[in-house]
Amino acid sequence: MALNKILKFAAGIGALVQSQAAYDVDTQRTQGNQPGLARASFVNKTLLQLSAVAAGVAQFLADNQATDVEDDLTPAEVSNMMGQAVVAVAEETIALAQLGHGKCYFDKSGANLVLTPLNGNGLIIDGVYQTIPSGGVACAPTGLAASTFYFIFAYMVGSTMMLEASTTGHSTSATTGVEIKTGDATRTLVGFGITAGAATWSSVATQVGSWFNRRKKTASSKFSANRSTSSTTYVEVSTEIRVLFGTWATEAVEVILTGTNRMLSAASGYTDSAVDGVGQEVGITTNSLGNVNFPFATYAAAKFTEASHYATLFGRTDAAATTQWIMSNTAPIINTQCVVTIMG
Repeated sequence: MALNKILKFAAGIGALVQSQAAYDVDTQRTQGNQPGLARASFVNKTLLQLSAVAAGVAQFLADNQATDVEDDLTPAEVSNMMGQAVVAVAEETIALAQLGHGKCYFDKSGANLVLTPLNGNGLIIDGVYQTIPSGGVACAPTGLAASTFYFIFAYMVGSTMMLEASTTGHSTSATTGVEIKTGDATRTLVGFGITAGAATWSSVATQVGSWFNRRKKTASSKFSANRSTSSTTYVEVSTEIRVLFGTWATEAVEVILTGTNRMLSAASGYTDSAVDGVGQEVGITTNSLGNVNFPFATYAAAKFTEASHYATLFGRTDAAATTQWIMSNTAPIINTQCVVTIMG
């Protein structure tokens, strides 16, 4: 790196320099030097301000080109240095833009959640471009609580990239535009993960999501036996069909129910999807005849908070009768199932 030999004047401790407040209102500052009014503190203040800017510009030149910056340079030489420095900064900016931010994907691999390079390997952390290792960066569930939604952040320890699981949320840095851990710009958001048991990441595909390069991820669940209800208001028919998921607040989650419904007497059965015990109001009448199998399908899409959720099947009848959702692997009867798709 080149040296900067353009230094500030009158910047030492005890220097005789006029205060900024006095300099602001000094009439000699606006009118210039007057005969017989040479004051050391005033002159030193003026030279300090000029040299501070000159030293700063010289430091920029020294940082971005190869020639030492000294006071014997000609104007042409200074101009040439400035051109070289501006080109160097522009080239570095273009190079970083091409390398990009968020060139990665976050998902489960084995027992851990792992951040791996994708279409590049760049990630901005604390305002600095960092390279994601080719083998990825793992986040082990050691010490984490059961059934908990965690945001995953990348950070640096020296030259080593690490991942942190935290229940603290995220926000956009006003300085870099990067999504960071709220209150801590040294942590860059890369994904979320949800634990099953203590110190165990969930194996459900929809319980881990990547902040970058999101893709559709699907999980499903089926009844293992016929399930029924005689309730005339919507209830969860069985917890067995629940599908667990997490999501980003900006992404819609799709919930699809398909299957076969049968009334055990002449009445109507109704099916609706529900998330966290709240019906999605896509209820469908699936049967109005006794002991007849009716195929059904419902679809709902909505946005939810960044937290752990579950989708399930709600059912009811319109009379004092029992309605049944069928478990069968024999065509043409459709086995009842719940399918959830997220972007993550």
